[in-house]
Amino acid sequence: MPHDSTPHPQAAADSRRPLAVLVAQFRYYTENRLLDFRYTLTNDGAAPLAVFDRGSLDTSLDAVGPTGKVARPTIRIENGDVTLDFPAQPTGTPDARLLALELTPKGRVQVEAWETLPGADAVKRVRLCIPVAPMSDGQFEGAINGKDGPVRIATAIPRTQLLCSDWVDIEHGAADWTG
Repeated sequence: MPHDSTPHPQAAADSRRPLAVLVAQFRYYTENRLLDFRYTLTNDGAAPLAVFDRGSLDTSLDAVGPTGKVARPTIRIENGDVTLDFPAQPTGTPDARLLALELTPKGRVQVEAWETLPGADAVKRVRLCIPVAPMSDGQFEGAINGKDGPVRIATAIPRTQLLCSDWVDIEHGAADWTG
């Protein structure tokens, strides 16, 4: 996406967990408070992993279409620290159900998106958090093939592990946005 303003130096973070590796990169444009982010999530486990970055069935219908887009993350800002995270609970109507990307063992998903940050306070650090869970039989139904793989519907609210990247200092810059 083209931007009309100059970004801060780009930044990257790496966080390791037992079942998955999350690598997140950020680029921040101060003039319009636009935060570019991209992440790679790799399933290091021997079983499929449910990645809850696709939103809820009633609010993210395009997640199950050909584009397979991720949902918009929740943005929390506290004292200049920005956390982008995806809800581990359905949002919208009471009948809403979570959508999850099924990530195969040793599989990897790469996502790039952007958000405009609310408010006017200076941004110091940023991180990304994504709920994940083992893809257990009986807890998911359906499989609609999206661009990143099958998107499944949770039949109950699963017990998730919140996988977060390290904090990245974007106020003073960090590593370059690399591919």
